[in-house]
Amino acid sequence: MRTDREREESRTGNSSGIARALDALGVGPGDVVAAIGGNNPKIWTLLRATETLGVVLAVINETWSTPHLKHLVAKLGPRLIIGYGSGPAQRSHSELVQRWLGEDGTLDPNPGHKDLGGPARVPHQLEENVDGALIFSTSGSTGEPKCVVSTSKNRAFSTTTIGTYLELKEGQCIVNALSPSFDYGFYQGLLAQEFGLSLDLVASAQLTGEVIERIRRRQRVVLPLTPALAARLCRAIKSDETFPSVEIVSLTGGGTSLGLRQKLASAFPAAKIFAMYGLTECKRVAYLEPSLFLEKPNSCGREMNGVSGAIVDAAGQAVAPGAIGELTITGDNVCPGYWADPVQTKRRFRRRDDGRTVLFTGDHFRRDKDGYLEFIGRADQLVKVRDELVSLATIETELRRSNLVLDLTLRMDEDDLGIPVLSALVVPEGPTVTEAELLKSFRQYVSRPGHLPHKVLLLHELPINGHGKLDRTARLKNPVAASLGI
Repeated sequence: MRTDREREESRTGNSSGIARALDALGVGPGDVVAAIGGNNPKIWTLLRATETLGVVLAVINETWSTPHLKHLVAKLGPRLIIGYGSGPAQRSHSELVQRWLGEDGTLDPNPGHKDLGGPARVPHQLEENVDGALIFSTSGSTGEPKCVVSTSKNRAFSTTTIGTYLELKEGQCIVNALSPSFDYGFYQGLLAQEFGLSLDLVASAQLTGEVIERIRRRQRVVLPLTPALAARLCRAIKSDETFPSVEIVSLTGGGTSLGLRQKLASAFPAAKIFAMYGLTECKRVAYLEPSLFLEKPNSCGREMNGVSGAIVDAAGQAVAPGAIGELTITGDNVCPGYWADPVQTKRRFRRRDDGRTVLFTGDHFRRDKDGYLEFIGRADQLVKVRDELVSLATIETELRRSNLVLDLTLRMDEDDLGIPVLSALVVPEGPTVTEAELLKSFRQYVSRPGHLPHKVLLLHELPINGHGKLDRTARLKNPVAASLGI
């Protein structure tokens, strides 16, 4: 880890000039600055400037739709909207941008900005001081977007703890294709600054070939992946090609199949591969030791240092060992809540008598006999299949145990008579895997017959969103469907 002076020099960059420009524009403590852009190093320089002034920085993805961006702007009430990218996607939103962040740290007026009087200021309605905080916003694809507030205390704790268990070392290079509007992507810049790594940014997680080219060229690679991006890489990598220069792979953002884990271990033979669990509201919770990556394919490990997890029932009481319940989290990684949403903050972030905040994750877990966490499903993903109320995530976890699966997701469709059917969208382990082989394999792992899908759709890859995670709302391209006749 670098000295305080070295970290300070790395972080500062042009931030002093940006801070002066913000101050001249009347932006001060508690104000929100919304930054619209992509995977560009200027976002971390901008954070340093806003931290200095006590300004709240909201990081917004330039690929999100204009209506969604306008909705977020109204929800956050920013004092200033800055564009920091140069990609074509951002230009379609230029009417919202008031200032462009230049390469030299200047904040240049945007002649294309339509002055509509500016959004009304929105108070944060949180108990904690949020000066210098970050806001990560969800895409809103599955409902009202949530704006999670991450304080400097949250970021300092999580950055140090994550970098320590990953054993990051100066001289390594993070090849990152994940957007900084996704907390997982943003933390790659923080980890690079804190531990003295270089940062090689790929513009989008959609550019699978570019990610592969970067890791071919680089030495001592650290590779952050989501399961969806990992599956795309494994399908694109040549069968006889390996990447011994990759030293660390981190994997979070969804469930993983045994087949995917085996492919990753084969492609990156020298790498320590960390399966992890976290969510934006508390950044990171748990990680699995690399030595157990294949031995415990359903596990995301145990809580990292300084974090406590408890699995509780609907009444908030601890469940019996091995039983399923909702995971709750306590620690300095837990954020104070959602911006301007006191109802949801009170529901998810609950104060204990000792003043500590307990996060109710909404995720169902159990512990195995060794005390390792196993993800079961989300409480809000319940559907009725064959007259039985089931969790799609629970079924996905069961089906991913098949080594014929690289990646999969489930969705509810309707047959020709309008009857609901369960469809499995599967990226198979190889091009020769058949529907019959998948069905035979699935039968071994489902806990009950009702968990078998009615039909399978074979895909070359699953769609991903701007955060590199599975996009459950995207339309599929050329799926091959096979009814399983169940």
